[in-house]
Amino acid sequence: MTVTAKTLAEGQIIPNSNTTIYTAPLAVTTIIDKLTTANYDSVAREISISIVASGGSVGDAYYIGKQTLAAKETYIWPEVVGQILSPGDYVSAIASSNTGVNLRMSGREIT
Repeated sequence: MTVTAKTLAEGQIIPNSNTTIYTAPLAVTTIIDKLTTANYDSVAREISISIVASGGSVGDAYYIGKQTLAAKETYIWPEVVGQILSPGDYVSAIASSNTGVNLRMSGREIT
C-alpha cells in the first residue's frame, strides 16, 4: 500500500453551477485532509459542497454543507475533513456567483 499526500484541487474559482473539483481515480482511495474556500469579492457569497458516490449525481443525498462567506472571508470546511472517497466518487462545488470564490483541497491518495 502506498500513501501519497497531494493537492487534490489546486486553486480554482468556483462557478455558479455544480462543478466537479476532484474525482478519485480508478484503484485509488482518497482521504480529504483539508478544503479551504476564500471569498475574494467585496460582497458575501454562498458556497455548497457535495461528495457524490461513483455513478451518482449531485443532489440532496450527497449534500455535505453550505456556507455564506462575508467579503474577504476564508472558510476551512471541517465537514469534509476525514471523508473517504472510493474510486469514482467525486467532490462537487457551487457558488452563488461565477466570480469571487476560490477553492483548494488537499488529501491523501492510497493505492
